[in-house]
Amino acid sequence: MSIDKQVKEITSRDKDFAKWYTDVCKKADLVDYSSVKGSMIIRPYGYAIWENMQSILDKKFKETGHLNLQMPMFIPESLLQLEKDHVKGFAPEVAWVTHGGNNKLEERMCVRPTSETLFCEHFKKIISSYRDLPLLYNQWCTIVRWEKTTRPFLRTREILWQEGHTMHASKKEAIDETLRMLKVYEDFQKNILAVPVFTGKKTEKEKFAGAEATYAIEAMMYDGVALQSATSHYFGQGFAKAFDIKFLNKDNKYETPYQTSWGCTTRMIGEIIMVHGDDRGLVLPPRIAPFKVVLIPIGDDEKVTNAVNEIKEDLSPVAYQWLETADARSLLDWTRMNRVLPENNGIITAVRGENEKKVLFEYMLALDLKVKRGEYADFIRAITPLGVDLLEIVLEQSCDIDITRYYKRNNQRIWDKNRLVGEILDILNQKFYPFRYGPVYSAHLLEIIQKKCTDTLMVQRIQELVNIEQNVRNVAAHNIVSVTPEWIKERTGKSVDDIFWILKYVCEQVKINTRKENWNSYDSMNKRIIDELDKD
Repeated sequence: MSIDKQVKEITSRDKDFAKWYTDVCKKADLVDYSSVKGSMIIRPYGYAIWENMQSILDKKFKETGHLNLQMPMFIPESLLQLEKDHVKGFAPEVAWVTHGGNNKLEERMCVRPTSETLFCEHFKKIISSYRDLPLLYNQWCTIVRWEKTTRPFLRTREILWQEGHTMHASKKEAIDETLRMLKVYEDFQKNILAVPVFTGKKTEKEKFAGAEATYAIEAMMYDGVALQSATSHYFGQGFAKAFDIKFLNKDNKYETPYQTSWGCTTRMIGEIIMVHGDDRGLVLPPRIAPFKVVLIPIGDDEKVTNAVNEIKEDLSPVAYQWLETADARSLLDWTRMNRVLPENNGIITAVRGENEKKVLFEYMLALDLKVKRGEYADFIRAITPLGVDLLEIVLEQSCDIDITRYYKRNNQRIWDKNRLVGEILDILNQKFYPFRYGPVYSAHLLEIIQKKCTDTLMVQRIQELVNIEQNVRNVAAHNIVSVTPEWIKERTGKSVDDIFWILKYVCEQVKINTRKENWNSYDSMNKRIIDELDKD
């Protein structure tokens, strides 16, 4: 039977690629059209894809120290006009609000096409010193751009998207951030979406309005057309000067900070469709697919129905449970894992956010999975947050120092200048004089451990971890490089297995699931899944 007969209502890609794309979006129940031209209804299956993508990316952003917030939807015209180049670039696409109820507004407000001006207004209020920098923020929201030509996911008037906004004390730091986040997008495309991409700098005509430089991820579609999937912008000081944002440097002189912005949208869903889909319809990468297995009986024949039911019975509810648990566990999705985890399973226990050691142990197992899958870049970048967690536990257990009491409250590892006093500050000043308050780095904690820990072997292992971070992790995060086992060995003198062994050694010394069966729990879980699938 030909494909055309199997799927009569989907146009062939080779006949009309644009029509094929629209057919797939509709027939897969991803979207529907609304009464407003250019605005699409994202149906549950389509939105589930976006949720899975969002979940993975959000974890990556938080691993790099970014905090989520929410900005308003409306921007006063006077605020928007502060950055002329920016306004000029977006003017044709801006949607304006002129009335509130029956009353005409004194000043027009635009529905945000992007949020640079809102962030700058906020940054001006909260930035005063170099100690306030860097500011690393991210927002998940909707924007509106009054596009003339629209197509589901690819170009719509109301857009689900993500936008990161950061401020830095130096040009180098801002450029490093721009390239670091571009690399995050590139790895997500290659390792999660299985989409090959070209990464590079856009031309002057193509760069974002108000940016000094724009970098982009370009994916190649089936029809040979490149699709811009994500962007990362270096703004320099343009926005900051327009909004008169200044900070006192360490020499007590005023400077203008440097800014970045980076983002992606549901356009990535359109990209996935065009790269992986075929004439039969939708094909999704397994990491973001809402369903891994779908049984579809063709026709009303009793034999077909019976066969489908037999397969369904073979895939028992318990098997489904374990498969979903395995997926949630590998993504460190504690909420979903705890919801679907079979009770009294004899292999793993639920992970609670308050159980720090259990969370760290699962993080370690996730790193082991990255190694086994060959995801070496993700493995290297994930070392830093784990390393800092481990160093904090070493300080508490081996040095009797609760280092977190020197951090700002309700913040992600930021030194508090009012709390960081006495001996700990003296130690840091000896190495980093004058000590600059700001993010807590592993190098800071290492210095305290070297001074206070009497376990020389532990100190040696911690030193090795920090050296790996400085020699490999920072390079991989801030530069466009191909991370391979050979490259890691060349930079550190240690193999990937050696690095994982060091991490495991520190874990075991601080009593994080030292039993062998715990470290083999993924193998036990896989065996349980196979056993369930093999049951008659």
